[in-house]
Amino acid sequence: SSTSPEMLPRNKFKEVYRILTKEFHPDRNPSPEAKEKFKLVNEIYCVLSDQAAKTEYDALYDIMVMLGASTHITAET
Repeated sequence: SSTSPEMLPRNKFKEVYRILTKEFHPDRNPSPEAKEKFKLVNEIYCVLSDQAAKTEYDALYDIMVMLGASTHITAET
């Protein structure tokens, strides 16, 4: 089973963020999708590390679920 971000200890959350930014940094990763994945990782970190932004995201997610919208968002979406 996966662990949701709110269940990760703060230091583990930052560790995962650092690993992903190193992996997808465009200067270190020549793959065509690295730049978009790097931006996505940074956006996710900004939302999840800011309590007000995370609360807003959670509310929007709940609305999407109630409306039956797809909540599976990928870098390709």
